[in-house]
Amino acid sequence: MMRKVIILWVMLLTPIAFANILVEVNIPQSINGNIAYLNFSEEINDKPQKFLLDWENQGSISCRVRVRIDFYNGTSLVYTGWSKEVPLEPGDHSDFEVYFYPKNSGNFTAEIFIYQCNEIWKATNVTFTASMPQNIIKNATNISQLTSKTIPFDVRAESTESHVEIKIKAKEDINGIIIVPERYPLGWIFEGGQVNTIKENEEKTISLGYVPSIWKPEEIELNIVTLDGRYHKVERIRLEKRKKGYNLEHILLASSSMGVIILTILLLREKRK
Repeated sequence: MMRKVIILWVMLLTPIAFANILVEVNIPQSINGNIAYLNFSEEINDKPQKFLLDWENQGSISCRVRVRIDFYNGTSLVYTGWSKEVPLEPGDHSDFEVYFYPKNSGNFTAEIFIYQCNEIWKATNVTFTASMPQNIIKNATNISQLTSKTIPFDVRAESTESHVEIKIKAKEDINGIIIVPERYPLGWIFEGGQVNTIKENEEKTISLGYVPSIWKPEEIELNIVTLDGRYHKVERIRLEKRKKGYNLEHILLASSSMGVIILTILLLREKRK
C-alpha cells in the first residue's frame, strides 16, 4: 500500500517539476542573401540594357536592400547604376532593376554589388556586348535642334530633396520608356526607372529617388529612351527644394474644415436659444 502511495505522489509532482523548466533556443543573428535569378541581354543593339535581379534575404534580421552595378568598358568605369531600395524581412525576396544606356559600342563588364543592412559585398560580375549605331538623335549637337515631332512624348519634371518626379505624356502609343540618370554628382545614389506602355495622349508619372552626400542645387542629366531604342531624349534638370506654401488642395481642405467648424458653432447657438 505504501509503495502505491509513493508512486502516486511522484506522478503528481512530475508535471510540476517539468513545468518549471524553460527551454531557450538562441538563434544567432546573421546578414546573408542570395541571387535567385539574374536576367539581362548578352547583346544589345541600339537600345538600353536592363538588369533584372531577384534577391532573397537569407539572414535572420530585417534589412533594407539596394543593388548597385558598376559598368566597365575595358578597365574604364563608365557608369554606376542604382536600383530602388526595398525592405525585406527574413526569407522574403524582391525584384531589383538597374538600367544602363551605353554611349558607344563595345564589350562591357557589369560588377554587381548588394547593399543590405549597411553591409556591402560583391555578388557577381557578367559581360555583354553593345552595338550602338549613331542615329540622328544621338548625333544632334544641340538637343533644341530636334523638332517637337521627332520625339513622340513630352517630358516635365519637378524635384525635391529626395526624389525627382518625371511626367511623360505620349503623342502616340509607346511600348515603354526607360529613364537612366546619365549625369549626377559623384558619390550620390540616383535611381533609374521604367514607365510601362503609354497610350496616345496619356500621361504617366514616375518618381526617381536619390540620396545626396550633401544636398546642393545641382544640375543632372537624364537619358529618356524607349524600350526599343528608337527614340532618345536628354532631359536636363536642376535639383531644387520644393517651395514651401499652400497649393489649391490645401486651401480647399482648410476652407472645408473652417466651414464645418462655423456651421457647428451656429447649430450649438441655435440649440441654446
